[in-house]
Amino acid sequence: MFQPGETIADRYKVVRKIGAGGYAEVFEAHEGSTGARVALKALLPSFSEDDEALARFRREASITAKIKHPNVARTYGFASLPDGRPYMVMEYLQGRDLAEFLRTEVIAPAAAVEVVQQVAQGLAAAHALGFVHRDLKPENVFIDDRPQASDGTPVRFKVLDFGATRRSIGGTALTATGEAVGTPEYMSPEQATGAEAIDHRTDQFTLAVLAFELLTGRSPFAAPDLVGTLRKVVQEVPPAFASCGVNLPSTIEAVVAKALSKSPAERFPNVTAFAEALVAAAAPLGPPDLSCFVSRPPLTRKRLALLLWLAALCVATSAGCVWAVLALR
Repeated sequence: MFQPGETIADRYKVVRKIGAGGYAEVFEAHEGSTGARVALKALLPSFSEDDEALARFRREASITAKIKHPNVARTYGFASLPDGRPYMVMEYLQGRDLAEFLRTEVIAPAAAVEVVQQVAQGLAAAHALGFVHRDLKPENVFIDDRPQASDGTPVRFKVLDFGATRRSIGGTALTATGEAVGTPEYMSPEQATGAEAIDHRTDQFTLAVLAFELLTGRSPFAAPDLVGTLRKVVQEVPPAFASCGVNLPSTIEAVVAKALSKSPAERFPNVTAFAEALVAAAAPLGPPDLSCFVSRPPLTRKRLALLLWLAALCVATSAGCVWAVLALR
């Protein structure tokens, strides 16, 4: 795969590897003429002959290149390497995905609503073009904590990975990437039963699952095994917020419950209506504090040396002040 210092297409100089998935790797690179940071996502060599993986990758590139919205990770273009493997040039994001964040952090309810609202805006942009994500989950929501100069927002939540195909019911992948496409806990009932007619309302259900998880700290349909999870998705209503140890306005719970209706016809007409209703219900919580999402810079040797120098300077300055005071007495 790409190596640091390598130049791709006589234009993009590779800096480092920043991530990997089931069938692709992502690298930071600098564009030659402007020096702008971009992300290069390339199919792994082991999947270069896999027609299904190639189709998924190209579909993701084609779809994300069409969606131009601040809550969707942008794709600027895509091409092929000399060996025929496709790669895409994407917006460089700084931060971590929501799944990584949730492993160590807890989100306040008002902040959780803000996450849902921003993700809904990204999904709505895709829906407006006729695209249904079908694989929304915390791993596919990225917390971009670069300063958002346009509107002062401290972080932007961006939807990733529009390459998902229809889910399989038996727990195996419909692609040959070595991983199941989709997570059963985030499936809608129509997906779990293998329904052919799946539209934008399936994304609303999955977004409501995410909202429930962010607000309560629990998945509404978690079970010990795949069969149990799918049974809950199809047949059982989610537990009450109170049973999860959460005390929130009942209006918030009612909004989430409506979006989690088993029948698509009983949900909100679209994700925008769901998000607007949730924001209105959460108004008594006050404005969200998004500072918890901002990543702290890593403690590199250079930063450690600077901190130690500053500490020594403070000690020396304090000692000097004490000496001066004693000398004046």
